[in-house]
Amino acid sequence: MPLPAPLRSWLEICPAEVLEGIALATVCENQPGPPADIASLLRVSKSIFFTISMENNPGLYAKIFSIKFDDRAAVRRLGETCRYTRNRANELAKRFRSLKRFKLMACRQFCASPTARDDLWLAYLLFLEHDRHNYQQLVSYAAVDEFASSFILNGGPFHDGVDGNGGWKIDSEINALAAWIFWFTDKDRVANETGADRNRVLTAFAHTFVGSFKYASTHAPITSFHLPPNITPLPLPLSPALPLAARPSSRPTYLQHFGLYLSITPPLLTPAALLSCAVRLETEYAETGDDLAEQKQPTTKFAEWGQDGGSERHEHDWTRLLTCYSPWTQPVTRRGCVFTPGMVTGTWVGRMFEIPRDEYDALLAPDHFAAAPTPPLLCVYPKPMQFDVCEYHAHDDSQKIGYNDLSTQGSAGDGVLMAWWPRGVVMDETERKLYLSSNNPLWSSTYDIFDPVSAARRTLDNEYRRTGPYTHGVYDIIITATTGAHLGHKWFYGRVRDWDGLILLVSVEPPLPTPTRIFSGYIHGNMHLVGRWRETATPVDQPGWEGVWSMTKVE
Repeated sequence: MPLPAPLRSWLEICPAEVLEGIALATVCENQPGPPADIASLLRVSKSIFFTISMENNPGLYAKIFSIKFDDRAAVRRLGETCRYTRNRANELAKRFRSLKRFKLMACRQFCASPTARDDLWLAYLLFLEHDRHNYQQLVSYAAVDEFASSFILNGGPFHDGVDGNGGWKIDSEINALAAWIFWFTDKDRVANETGADRNRVLTAFAHTFVGSFKYASTHAPITSFHLPPNITPLPLPLSPALPLAARPSSRPTYLQHFGLYLSITPPLLTPAALLSCAVRLETEYAETGDDLAEQKQPTTKFAEWGQDGGSERHEHDWTRLLTCYSPWTQPVTRRGCVFTPGMVTGTWVGRMFEIPRDEYDALLAPDHFAAAPTPPLLCVYPKPMQFDVCEYHAHDDSQKIGYNDLSTQGSAGDGVLMAWWPRGVVMDETERKLYLSSNNPLWSSTYDIFDPVSAARRTLDNEYRRTGPYTHGVYDIIITATTGAHLGHKWFYGRVRDWDGLILLVSVEPPLPTPTRIFSGYIHGNMHLVGRWRETATPVDQPGWEGVWSMTKVE
């Protein structure tokens, strides 16, 4: 008598499509973390495992990926490869393995693992790609905010190596990534901080704050407007002189993302540290009721991570990472946009931070320069800044003004102390135009003020929008800015470098006819203008008095 057939559960006799639908029904969009109930379903029987395992059914896990993570930004930036079923399925598994390490491993144990660098990069990129889901996975499930606090504060890995570096924090890839994750998750942290907590953060970042000459703040030397420069890369001696202070990375790092191998440059440490310090100093000023608080300036805005999109805010940051790793190397990845015409137009408020000149000179002295100051640190004095910015565009390559050629001006670079402008320029600013001219040599040019209506019309013209280094038919961007009476009627003019979107401004304080300071920086997240300032009296090949500044755009 033949043996009876083994009984099969109703799940086992379901069509594959129905079983897949049941598996998807166990995945909750609002519940952070991996789809744990699918693991129970996989254990029911071999036949069910065969039907819905990742190896045999990557399409199921690609759908789960879309429920748990955002991919709109990745598709926009890297192309349709990010939509491939197998890539999404593999990315789902990779991401939850990484986030689980953030969640379960102690900070020191995490940093000692061979996956630490890739895990930090993944977390950083997930923030840049957030539209709806990523922040919930990073913070609610993986607790990367707590990891970042452990990394930066209380003697965490951020402080490693300082003894062999004269007490200065190490400007490393891992430290920069952790500092940005710290800033991205700072909103709730600052809201719950005590004064002692605030001081711990300021102390942790203080060396990058007061010793900005020791840390990279640009992706290429600010002395060059035209890139690649007309010179070969130079060795970087231990010197705070302006041409070498930026210390740009000369080669990229490599990373796998969505199955693609990317050449990419690490983010800069200085802006993240400065934003975290600035928001805490502003909180302190508001509590003490000092003169700055009476200016009623809005504080530095935190990064927002809602569920209504927002990855577009980080488009320029992403493009700089992918294409600006060396001015002497042509990036293999397609270039995106490092600066959108019109994005700096408007009102900006913030502060510049000054160290008294005599204290700063003492810091640069040979017997002190190699060693970082120890807390309590040098006095840092904030000064309010507010200016209204106008952008002027050259819509034809023949309109674009020149610059001081590095090969003919020596250490003065491409006219960096004059905002990358040629010498002897006469400027006439009207309501809609900027007229520029020179008598030696004889030339003239006209730039048009940024007009949102005309810019939108050019955007619709597909042929026109692809022209010019900034696209939208823009070949060069000049900036002018003015302050109000309460800040001394200062006047600024400057330019935007098309290679990386670096903004360079010089300030003129009447009745002095020549610039007194230069301000350089990038716009991060479409709302923070962060960088360094430096006085212009000292030649650029010598150490000069400098500091940092941070501005927020008023919406």
